[in-house]
Amino acid sequence: AQWSWNFGDGSSVSFIQNPTHSYSIAGTYTTTLTVVSDSGCSATIQKVDTVNNKPNANFIIVSSPACSGASVHFSDQSSVVNDFLSSWHWNFGDPASGVNNISFLQNPIHVFQTAGTYSVQLIVASKNGCSDTIVISLNVNQTPAPSFIADTVCMHSPTHFSGASTAVISNWLWNFGDGSNSTFQNPLHTYTTSGAHNVVLTVTSNGGCVNS
Repeated sequence: AQWSWNFGDGSSVSFIQNPTHSYSIAGTYTTTLTVVSDSGCSATIQKVDTVNNKPNANFIIVSSPACSGASVHFSDQSSVVNDFLSSWHWNFGDPASGVNNISFLQNPIHVFQTAGTYSVQLIVASKNGCSDTIVISLNVNQTPAPSFIADTVCMHSPTHFSGASTAVISNWLWNFGDGSNSTFQNPLHTYTTSGAHNVVLTVTSNGGCVNS
């Protein structure tokens, strides 16, 4: 006819048959259940339970900015009091990456092939079986794909270079292979020596991603 629960932490008594209860502080608690039958007879039982600390899941994204096609490094910052973490379960929110979308490493690396916003989830569990979850939104910027053309190269005559790239470019850097540089998108350069010169164009997008 009646159930009376005392959870041993000073909280209110519950009269539900099968209650749930949240302990705010870890520790050892004595739970007392008293039952009364419909004929008025009663009985009491006590059990001692240990309440463990819940971990605090947290992580940071080491790679900044995060760029498509490049390695993104994640660093676990989770903690737990009077216990230690025993497992990490990452979901990068990138199902197109197949089996690579999941990792059980503490500090994993993931490559997002496509720019966009991803919900990265980390679930950590302690040795005593308590767990916590955190989800952080990650913006992955598009890595630019640069290209260029140049007209006929003759010594002591200006060579016209024309740079192009996907994404919006905030910085152009040319290395003409003879010790000279330029930060124009379409520069002119005059070679004073003949021979082969390796020309490198490095671009930086407005999202901070770099490619050459």
